[in-house]
Amino acid sequence: MGSGFPLWELVEQLYGQTVRYWWLLAGFVVLSVVALWAKGGLVGGYRKPKGPAADAIARADWREFERLTGLALREAGYRVRENSGTAAKADGGVDLVARRDDKLYLVQCKHLRSPVSVKVVRELYGEMAARGADGCIVASSGPFGKPAREWADGRREVQLLDGSALARMLDGADVSNAEDETSHPGDVP
Repeated sequence: MGSGFPLWELVEQLYGQTVRYWWLLAGFVVLSVVALWAKGGLVGGYRKPKGPAADAIARADWREFERLTGLALREAGYRVRENSGTAAKADGGVDLVARRDDKLYLVQCKHLRSPVSVKVVRELYGEMAARGADGCIVASSGPFGKPAREWADGRREVQLLDGSALARMLDGADVSNAEDETSHPGDVP
């Protein structure tokens, strides 16, 4: 005994030496949680994807990320047209236009490491409503912020695809040829 703190000495007298080990365990748990949070392991349940598709997403620049998103949507049965050229300057945040089952979807691609904000999702939703589209998809190389996920929850016309979901959609696809998958203007009427 004789740790220098009267309160600590009282606790040791009441509970014995095992108290010191509980503090060590509690410290280890706190440090583990902080380490997981710092690595992004506790951001909204988002787990950083692994595998060839995830590597392609991580290495991609913003343009290649749009192509990979288009490929992922094609793998899911959509017909996709990239919004490029002069139209892209006034695209209202729409990077891709997709169709499936006679429904039109506006797609915005965000190649970000930080979580996508609710503002991005709301703006695309507004563009969807203004253009009379059936739905919208926000695709991100990383996670979505909690406010964005909560806002989209319950709105069936809004889909959020994070980096993990995109990597799963691309599993088995030849991601090295994503550039060759660029659509032609007539792909989506």
